[in-house]
Amino acid sequence: MNDILKDIRVIDLSRHISGPYCSSLLADMGAEVIRVERPGGDEDRRFGYLSPSGDSYAFVNRMRNKKAITLNLDHLEGKKIFEKLVKNSGVILENFAMRDKEKLGLNFASLRKIKPSIILASISAFGSSGPNTQRIGFDPIAQAVSGAMSFNGFPNNPPTRTAAAWVDYAAAIHIAFGILVALRHRDKTGKGQAVEVALADVAAGLVALHGIYTEYEKLGTERPQMGNVSPYAYANSFQAKDGWIFISLTRDGVWRRFLKVAEMEDIAQDPRFTSDWERSKNREALDGIITPWVRSKTVQEIISLLQRAGVPCAQINTISQAFSEPQYREREIFINVEHPVIGFLSTLGVILKLSETPGYVRKGAPLVGQDNEQIYRGLGYTESELARFKQEGII
Repeated sequence: MNDILKDIRVIDLSRHISGPYCSSLLADMGAEVIRVERPGGDEDRRFGYLSPSGDSYAFVNRMRNKKAITLNLDHLEGKKIFEKLVKNSGVILENFAMRDKEKLGLNFASLRKIKPSIILASISAFGSSGPNTQRIGFDPIAQAVSGAMSFNGFPNNPPTRTAAAWVDYAAAIHIAFGILVALRHRDKTGKGQAVEVALADVAAGLVALHGIYTEYEKLGTERPQMGNVSPYAYANSFQAKDGWIFISLTRDGVWRRFLKVAEMEDIAQDPRFTSDWERSKNREALDGIITPWVRSKTVQEIISLLQRAGVPCAQINTISQAFSEPQYREREIFINVEHPVIGFLSTLGVILKLSETPGYVRKGAPLVGQDNEQIYRGLGYTESELARFKQEGII
């Protein structure tokens, strides 16, 4: 039962982050994911620091559990081969720009003529409707349009993007959820459908969930840049003797427990600090009280004291420290997989934990066209036909 999606074949035409991460989630749960690239491989293999295989380490991390074939979708015979793939698959995943979709004729109306039950899952910058539909864009473009960059970073600094591609990864999770809903619908009705997610929609949606647009609509206020602090409660990063620590004093109970363990109960009745809202407004004064206490101790001394007291806190890890976190290893968030050229390397495990149908990482990233013979022979093509396709630049 570990391969709960093993009867689902996904043809993955997507590139870079959002689509590949979506297909990784499906592959972890057993789906047969076939990455389709142009002959010679696609550009996202080489986007970032390169491994000994010639593929970037970012690419290798997003390609686990997948198969890889090459196919020239611009070639007439390549289009015919693609039609066979559609007939023998359940889901097509793509994140082409709208202009490229139109050029390739990659739309639901065309695909459902080939296979009525097909599911077409599409990710784009701005979606298939609205004034911006022809614009191209990536994660930072969606961050910019949503307003998220305007309140990120520290006061008086330029609008700042978040380096972690949160829009891409959130879009991947949304489209994966949409695919599962479409599969459930197909199970009931036998019908396929189009599933669409736009990066700009996802970014705006996540900003909206914080109430930020409603604050503007109802109060006329725009969220300012606040660095590491919270607009609703008191939290901040502090420098200890030997490193940095983040402390969150949200909620009155946490606040009281902190005052007790820090031996600061004398300020409990200070009117500036009697509620989350007051503590947030008077954060600079509170910084002046808490900072000397933190600076007098090591990170581990503070964590030991606050954890016992039930006060949320964490060391602000460097990458090397985060990579060595025992918590991640215990929960198999980082696991070792073998790559045919790189050898063993740490990669992301399965984040979603299921008691009955857990996913797992079966293999590392494939090389360019590694599965051409298996997949195309399965479609009925002969060895001599495959040799000709390769010679003519079709695969």
